Amino acid sequence: MTNAALDHTLKPNNNKLRHIPGDYGWPILGKNIRLVKDLPGLAKEHYEKYGALSRIDLAMQKGLLVLGPDLSQELLLDKDKVFSSKMGYARSLKPFFGEGLLLHDFDEHRFQRRILQTGFKTPAMRGYVELMNPVLAQGIDSWGTQKDFHFYPNIKKLLLNMALKVFYGVDENSTETEKLSQAFIDCTEGQLGLFQIDKPGFKFHRGKNGSRYLRAYIEKLI
Repeated sequence: MTNAALDHTLKPNNNKLRHIPGDYGWPILGKNIRLVKDLPGLAKEHYEKYGALSRIDLAMQKGLLVLGPDLSQELLLDKDKVFSSKMGYARSLKPFFGEGLLLHDFDEHRFQRRILQTGFKTPAMRGYVELMNPVLAQGIDSWGTQKDFHFYPNIKKLLLNMALKVFYGVDENSTETEKLSQAFIDCTEGQLGLFQIDKPGFKFHRGKNGSRYLRAYIEKLI
């Protein structure tokens, strides 16, 4: 038997979930709209109707909604190595972020994670704080001058600026900041596109353009 035959990612996805309590929602759309607009309300509704484990459909991707600390611990620890992050995130993340850490499982995931851990040791974290504090201070100070202040867009912008400073070396006042921030936002929102069509007018296309811009910027830095 070849290694390819043993690869769990080659096994068919199990969509036969009707024996599990739950609700798929609308055809094609599933419960995607409710997920975007009111995730806590959707989770509460499923928990009260069906319990901690229920079937659900999110934009043509049938699966299970798992709630509560006990089931979450079983999933996240995955002692028996039976749950695949790669297969779960491949459709949403891979088109925009390639073979990132969440798209590796088991031993390969552990190997890649150890490489990244160097950047999160104590000396490195202390260095990040020195970079973060001025960005945070300047951003928070600017909030007081806004007449119509909304927390969510401002905190999102501030955290993106902080990440660009720490991981990309881009100053918050740089002309690149706005373009890079928007590219990240487009990538994130592109994951919610119902149709993965790389053509103008589709959310997926905007996400792909954002991904292409980020990739080109990183390659230029390298």
